[in-house]
Amino acid sequence: MLSPSTFTLDKLKQEVGWKGIGGLINLEAVVATLGWYTLQLLLHRFLPATVIEGVQLENGGKQKYRLNGMNGIPSLIAIANDEFAL
Repeated sequence: MLSPSTFTLDKLKQEVGWKGIGGLINLEAVVATLGWYTLQLLLHRFLPATVIEGVQLENGGKQKYRLNGMNGIPSLIAIANDEFAL
């Protein structure tokens, strides 16, 4: 165990088995996460949606919102069923 008087980062790294920042990153998880966000972006952009206006803003305009989450759920189920044979 390290004592405060002899503490150094090099000793700590050796004691805990630090392999560097690369030991914290899992490439498969990064690819899966980016794939998930890309799929969500594509579904949001290309599925049919109801567009509604939000509340009136200070400048007098209204923000528009695409609502198509309920269309996305069956799409995700179909993709998961095809991919993982559920």
